[in-house]
Amino acid sequence: MAIDNQRSEGGVGRLPTVGETVLHFRLLQPLGEAEGDQDSFLAEDVNLGRRVCLRFIPSPYWRDPQMVSRFREDARKLAGLINPHLVPIHELLSYRDRPFVVAGCFTELTVADLIPEARRRPIPELGNLIMQVGWGLQAAHDVGLPHRQLAPGHVWLTPQHRVTLSGFQLGGPYNQAADTPDDESAVAYEYRAPEQLNGRGSDYRSDIFSFGVLMYEILTGEHPFRADTRERTVQAILEQTATPITDLRPGLPAQLDEVITRALQKRPDDRYQRIDRLLAAFTHAIAEVRLEDSREFLVSVINGLDDPVFVKDEQHRWVILNDIMCEMMGYPRHELIGKSDYDIFPKEQADVFWANDELVLRTGRTHVNEEEITWKGGTATISTKKSVLREPVSGRRFIVGTIRDITTYKEMDRELQERHHRYELAAHAGKVGVWDWNLLTDELYIDEHVPAG
Repeated sequence: MAIDNQRSEGGVGRLPTVGETVLHFRLLQPLGEAEGDQDSFLAEDVNLGRRVCLRFIPSPYWRDPQMVSRFREDARKLAGLINPHLVPIHELLSYRDRPFVVAGCFTELTVADLIPEARRRPIPELGNLIMQVGWGLQAAHDVGLPHRQLAPGHVWLTPQHRVTLSGFQLGGPYNQAADTPDDESAVAYEYRAPEQLNGRGSDYRSDIFSFGVLMYEILTGEHPFRADTRERTVQAILEQTATPITDLRPGLPAQLDEVITRALQKRPDDRYQRIDRLLAAFTHAIAEVRLEDSREFLVSVINGLDDPVFVKDEQHRWVILNDIMCEMMGYPRHELIGKSDYDIFPKEQADVFWANDELVLRTGRTHVNEEEITWKGGTATISTKKSVLREPVSGRRFIVGTIRDITTYKEMDRELQERHHRYELAAHAGKVGVWDWNLLTDELYIDEHVPAG
C-alpha cells in the first residue's frame, strides 16, 4: 500500500506501520526503541534497491513548530558533515506533515557485540576504536550538534574496523521527563548523564559522560554502574563512583583511569568541557600502552641483532635496550630503563652524548658520531648512529641508536698510520744520514749528523 505525501482525513501526523510504502520506501521492521530509535524503521528504497533507515520526529513533537524547525535544522547539520565516522543523511522528507530523514543503514556488528569479548582484545585495538567514536562526536560537536543518546547500539563496526555513529537525537532534547527511571519508554538510560536522568537538560558535556561510560565498557567489558534493577542502576549513575578500570583490567595505565574518571563526573562542570580535550588526554594515556606493546615487540626484534641498540625518549632516558647493549654497559635492563647517560657515564662523556642527542632531535636528521665511552670493558671507541622516530598517535619523538665498537679498528688504523710515518722517516733518513731499524723492537734510529753514502 503506497502512501502519498498529502493530508488525508484523520491521517495527519500518523506514523506508518511495517509493510506500508512511504513514497518510494517500503518499511521492513521497526528499529530498537531501547537504543533511542523509537519512531524509526528499517526500510527498502525501491528505486535504488538499497536498505535505509527512516527516522521520524518522535510523537507528539511533530505538532510543535519549534521542535519541527529544530529537527530540520539538526538534520541539515548532520547531512552537511561528510565524515567516515558519522551516518550519512540522504534526504529530508515529510510524511503527512511529519518530517523524517533518510539515513544510511548498517548491517554489521555494533560495539554491543564487541563488549562481551573486550578483555580478550588488545588495548591498542580498543583504543583505536574509542578514538574513532571521539572523532565522530567531535565533528558533530563542531557544528553544534550533540548526540544526546550515545550507546553501544549506535556505534557500528565495519569489517575494515571503521567506526560509524548513528542514532543522533535530531531536534532534541525532547521532554526530559521521558528519561527518568519511572518511565519504561526511557531510552538507553544506562548511558545517560545524571542531568539527563534528572530532567535538567543536556549539552555537549552529557555526551562526554555517555562517552566515558562507553570507554569504560569497551576497555573492561563491564558497565561502570549497571546493577540488578533499573532503579539501582540509575541510582548508581547519580550517586556512586565507578570502580577504577585498573582494578578490572590490570596493566592499564593509571593515567587512563584518570581520563575516564573525569569524564564520569556527576556534575557537568567537573568533566572535560570539550570532546577534543578528552581525546587529547586519552591519546596521551593510551600512548603509554602502545609504547609498552611496542617496547616488548622491539626488544624481541633487536635482541636478534649483533650490534647494541637503544631507544631514548625526549628527556634522553633509555626506554628500550637490547641484551647486547645491557651486557656491554654492565647493567641489567631494569637498572637502565628510565636512566640517562648522566646516571652511568662520567660527566664529560655524558655531556657529549647529550649534545649529540639534542642535535638529532633538533634537526630530525640521522647523525653518525665517533665517541669515547667508558663501560664494563673499560674505555672504548664507538661509532654511534642516531635517528628520530615519531610515535604516530601521540606525536612523541624517540631517539633510536645503534652502536658499533670500533676500538680494534681504531687501534689498527693508528698502527698503520704509525708504520706509514716510520716509512716516511726511513726514506728521509736515506737522504740525510745513517739509519738503523731494530727488527726485534720495531724501532727506527736515525743519525742525521752522519752524511749518507
